[in-house]
Amino acid sequence: METPEKIPVGEAAARDLLACSVCGATGAGIRQAEGKKHFLCAACEARGRRWSRGAIVALVVVLGVVGWIRFRPSSGPAPSAPPEDPGFDVARAEKAVAGLMQARKYREAIPELGRLLKLSPDEPFLHLYLGECFINLGYFEASLQPFKFAMAGDPQREAECSASLGMALQMLSHSAQARPFLEKEFKGSKFEESRLQLLAECLIDLERYPEGLKILEGQPPGPAALRTRHRALVYMGRPDDARKVCEKADVPPVPRAIMLSLQLREEGDFEGALRLLREAEPRADPKSPELLRLKEAELQVYLEQGDLGRLEEGAAELAGCSHPITSGEARYLLVLGRLMAGKREAAVAAAREFLGKMDIELGLLRMESLIMQHLVGPRITTEVLATEASQLNRFRANDLYFYLALATGDASWAKKAAESTPGHNFPYHAIQRLAGK
Repeated sequence: METPEKIPVGEAAARDLLACSVCGATGAGIRQAEGKKHFLCAACEARGRRWSRGAIVALVVVLGVVGWIRFRPSSGPAPSAPPEDPGFDVARAEKAVAGLMQARKYREAIPELGRLLKLSPDEPFLHLYLGECFINLGYFEASLQPFKFAMAGDPQREAECSASLGMALQMLSHSAQARPFLEKEFKGSKFEESRLQLLAECLIDLERYPEGLKILEGQPPGPAALRTRHRALVYMGRPDDARKVCEKADVPPVPRAIMLSLQLREEGDFEGALRLLREAEPRADPKSPELLRLKEAELQVYLEQGDLGRLEEGAAELAGCSHPITSGEARYLLVLGRLMAGKREAAVAAAREFLGKMDIELGLLRMESLIMQHLVGPRITTEVLATEASQLNRFRANDLYFYLALATGDASWAKKAAESTPGHNFPYHAIQRLAGK
């Protein structure tokens, strides 16, 4: 949607004149991406925030893959067999739904797709569009089954569905499951480059650093590739090379401060990390999520150094921000801090508030939502969390094991968390203290 030239961005967003270039959401939280012409909502922008926990997926990858999904031609190959219901017109149905998709009206498209699926439950393109709606709205887990059904029902869409499945699984940190899908070439597509960048991120999450770096070497440079390369070099034990990546002249000051501070935090230099973050605050654009990223990085330092007072204060403040993913992660850190301080009742109260205020189906908050439901009980059991941890890459699994150690008081979970931590990945130092090392 084009914004009239004379309307400021903030006013245009507040009046719902702007839509997120990834998920199509509108509202006052829409921001212009730094140095770009496209716009992002808080959820989509949050993908680039969690360097140290392996959840960053290159923004260019997300924009590329989802952009391809959204704007691909609506007229695809005809289904192998016509629907049995004589009242179902395939061409007319596909045209109607494609119009909603191209207008980014994903929430409106879902009930329409449900209606059409009742008429023709085996129609592959309906399942494909349903998966696209879910993935664009951030419901990655819900998108998996529709994409699998569409791929099985129409082999001509295999490459398309494979790329979508790989993206959804990687966004859920199920990197081992995502890898086979992402390794399939999408020949003839201009988005093959995006698939390769996402595959590089997946390989690094699986600790196959040389393979991931090799793929990145053949890709154009950009902010997302830079963050991914920096992370790989850190975990390969090449800290000096990692610093050189951050110190390039074309790296903006706030991303540079965040990357270097995360590196210092993992090295145990907590005060040095905090100093870099605080020095960067005056240079952050207050109208963008930059300041929130700096504040969230500070909270992680407080947790790692065991400064539970500042963690409580900072997390409680950040939990009230308008960005849903940042708010959710702040509430999650608040719960961890209270458990670390032995304040279980207060932690349970914060978990209840999380569940009451957050969209627990959002893929970017999946792990945090499961943790909150476990703490409140009884639907999510310890066994459910342990199963989930076994499916995550180690950059995320150690978070779950750390929480289980705090919530249950069972030292074996602390040992499991220590064993499952790549390098000094967050929350390495807190895990070491809990394990008595």
